[in-house]
Amino acid sequence: MRLFLENGLKGTRGYFLYKRVDGNNVLKELNKMGNIWVVMTVDERKAAKLELEPFNWDKCAD
Repeated sequence: MRLFLENGLKGTRGYFLYKRVDGNNVLKELNKMGNIWVVMTVDERKAAKLELEPFNWDKCAD
């Protein structure tokens, strides 16, 4: 999860990015109204699953 705020906590706009359990990427646009951050838009995109090969731990041996 990543939270990006323009001008830090004193700013009025930000973005929250994260990956859902099903693998989809989610981007939420935030706007500050008073002292409360409100989600304005949600963009969700299907992500390709990565098939990783097993790691060869023998390469790390002394």
